[in-house]
Amino acid sequence: MKLSLGFSPCPNDTFIFDALINKKIDTEDFDFDVMLEDVQTLNEWAIRGKLDVSKISYGVLPLVLTNYMVLNSGGALEEIEMVLQELLFMKTVLPII
Repeated sequence: MKLSLGFSPCPNDTFIFDALINKKIDTEDFDFDVMLEDVQTLNEWAIRGKLDVSKISYGVLPLVLTNYMVLNSGGALEEIEMVLQELLFMKTVLPII
């Protein structure tokens, strides 16, 4: 099965996707038609549902959840999520004066 895959040409993304697109890992029956684009273009394409798999900005996520799902890996929001969870915890246990 061939899937369209979009990610940015920044060094972080090319490193992350290297093994996948260059067959350094077993992708079973999956092949990828790779499109390197800037994140804004990828966001716009995701809103239109152009690609099968795409990197997007987290701000666009609510706009594409009807057509896409978030993978368990590949996100850069983990540190932010931890901070937000800590802030939420603080807000719920500290009295607001």
